[in-house]
Amino acid sequence: MHKLIILLLAIFIGCAKNITTDPKLEEDKLHAFFRRVKLDLNNYGNIAIQEDFIKFLGHFQYMDSGGKRYYLLERENITRMVESVTQQIYSDYILINNRGNVVYSRSNNYIFANNIGQRVSDTLFLTNLLNNNFRYYIAGPLRIEGSPSKRVILVCKRISGAETFPGFAILQIDLDKINSLLEENEFILNTNGMCLFANKTQYVDKAYRYFSHLEIDNLQPSEHNIVQINKNLSLIYGMFSMENINWVVVKEIRNYGNSI
Repeated sequence: MHKLIILLLAIFIGCAKNITTDPKLEEDKLHAFFRRVKLDLNNYGNIAIQEDFIKFLGHFQYMDSGGKRYYLLERENITRMVESVTQQIYSDYILINNRGNVVYSRSNNYIFANNIGQRVSDTLFLTNLLNNNFRYYIAGPLRIEGSPSKRVILVCKRISGAETFPGFAILQIDLDKINSLLEENEFILNTNGMCLFANKTQYVDKAYRYFSHLEIDNLQPSEHNIVQINKNLSLIYGMFSMENINWVVVKEIRNYGNSI
């Protein structure tokens, strides 16, 4: 009888550990990821200010057909400078002036000398970027013409200096970089219930099936709620807030921790 009680206690403790899985762990991954992105963006912006890239590169747009040739020659040097102070995780580096015209892209020739607002799927992107009051502005997921990636995140920072032309430094991140942070039973949603990121990409860009069970209206970033869907499934969820974004992080727990 004594051995049976010990066995039952061991099973209960093991199950309890699985039930209390905290989505804050996943939020911490996101915070760490974006802290590093913002550090890289600061470094990128500092170089752009020191070298006055926006003014320098902007001149090429007003030259004849030779302007693009000079731009392509200079682009290699600029890219080496930027890559020396950032992680190698970005699918593109972009610079735009304060009217939204692209003066530099590491890899997307299609958008050079074009207005970025006309080259992204989010028609309000440029308006929101120019009018935001955040230190950093995070846009997407969205599509950008000329990019091999289907959908991306753009992390942007306004840059200006005493003698420099103002504009924005932008880091482009493929969705796979964020999807890879998640386990198979973890999902990131927008506040309308659309799945933005998931380890299993077949769920991305679709309405999350259990969103109606989540109470997010008054959910604070430091809070985590648990809701039981049925006897075999519970959801643990919390809010990830940074700059202008609010994402819902959800972890599905089936049969005390097995992935769905």
